Amino acid sequence: MKLNEIKDFLNLHRQDKVEKIYSIYHFQQRYGVKVTDLRTLAKTIGYDQYLASELLTIDSYETIFLSVIIKDPSSWTEDDFNLYAKKARSSSVVDQALADVIVTSPKSLTCLKNFFHSDDPDLTYAFYAIFQGYLRKTPLDILDVSFGTIVLDHIKTHIQDESASIQNAMNNVVVMAGLHVPLLVEKAYEVAHHIGYVLPVRAKNSCNIQSAVDYLDRYIVNPKYSRVAKIKQEKTT
Repeated sequence: MKLNEIKDFLNLHRQDKVEKIYSIYHFQQRYGVKVTDLRTLAKTIGYDQYLASELLTIDSYETIFLSVIIKDPSSWTEDDFNLYAKKARSSSVVDQALADVIVTSPKSLTCLKNFFHSDDPDLTYAFYAIFQGYLRKTPLDILDVSFGTIVLDHIKTHIQDESASIQNAMNNVVVMAGLHVPLLVEKAYEVAHHIGYVLPVRAKNSCNIQSAVDYLDRYIVNPKYSRVAKIKQEKTT
């Protein structure tokens, strides 16, 4: 498939309501195409290194999203991770596409630590958005618990210094640590009680305020949503 054909597809599938949602990320080019449609298109394309590079030159949510998922998984380098995280502009491209690539990469922890120590706000957002998946999906025998503790302590001290989007991503890290890493449950609760409630990025009302404690209490006993609960269940059966 050629770049012009991709653009034709994006123009054909644009939706005003989706374009409005993506507008908060301030990309130069706006299409407004649903993620489900983008994934369908990506399956048609398959892996295409050249097209992935072409798509990355266009500053839009849709083209960067597509570039992530049609790039050959074996081709990613640490420089690629940094470039894509910056191109994604703290958008849900990170959460819904780039996160899977990084978490499943052999270089995942090195990449995440580089993001963690960066002063670039887009890389900071990428770190917290992706570290959630690392805590949830990484086998416990290779998961770096000591680094997880450092991250949680940093959240406890610095969450109020960050933007709303990063605060929400930090809050989610606390939840994922408590739900999925047995050795981090106590620390997660400590941090959750300290930070209290975090306002959501959208729909700021009294019914939609994020509390890590509330989420932990609700799901930590449910094996469907908590690896900690699943481990406890397996030990009793």
